[in-house]
Amino acid sequence: MTSRLAIEFVSLTSDPEAHCLVFAGSGLAFGATVEALNQKSGNAITKAAEAASFKGKSKTSIELLAPPKVSASRLVVLGAGTPADLSETDLANLGGAAFAQLTSRKAAKASIIADFNGLNATKADDAAAQIAFGAQLRHYSFTKYQTKKSDAGNGDDAADPAANSQRDGLSKLTIHVADPGKARAAFQRLAAIAGGVAMARDLVNEPANELGPVEFADRVKELESVGLDVEIFDVDELTALKMNTLLAVGQGSTRPSRVAVMQWMGA
Repeated sequence: MTSRLAIEFVSLTSDPEAHCLVFAGSGLAFGATVEALNQKSGNAITKAAEAASFKGKSKTSIELLAPPKVSASRLVVLGAGTPADLSETDLANLGGAAFAQLTSRKAAKASIIADFNGLNATKADDAAAQIAFGAQLRHYSFTKYQTKKSDAGNGDDAADPAANSQRDGLSKLTIHVADPGKARAAFQRLAAIAGGVAMARDLVNEPANELGPVEFADRVKELESVGLDVEIFDVDELTALKMNTLLAVGQGSTRPSRVAVMQWMGA
């Protein structure tokens, strides 16, 4: 279980957060916004890339601290390979890699400038949504039963497990894109998928002594709130249905069997 990553889409002209990530294509090809940053900083990005032999290869990176005349105090440049060749899965993976780069810098808030060389405006919106999707998936961590040292520094575990379920590090991500409205609309479906993935991960990660058949059925029943038709069969109903093999397995436990049938009839 983890807190959701807050994602906001803004225009390319909006000022980035202090921690900011930009993309570079193969051969150090920059989008127009990133090239403008490079020019404004006195070609600081180009100079850093040359010093590090950085060529924009996919998922390679360099970092600039306090680049001159740029509002961001920390600028990460992530290689994107050839953006025009990236599939939706590639873009989501790139978003996950971008999130990993930013969260490793211990920032609570950060920006990603989703500006690529070689993408048309329509694909740029979808690319930004896929990057947000990958970042949302990468943000997941199951910390429900973890504790951390108290702020008082006395070595005692924090008393409130619920408070400890919140992930430290990056909690808000701002994605800069040419058309924030279209990117936001494209992300709506992906955000729902990410929520479903997070729920499935939570169910898998729960220990068996906390999530038995009855508890699992109760969690599944909650999905009726999002439009699923859920029917739960208890032991008596399973017996009437002659589901004897399943019941035989359940007889080895003190916890009764359950079967959940979920149906989705469309939006």
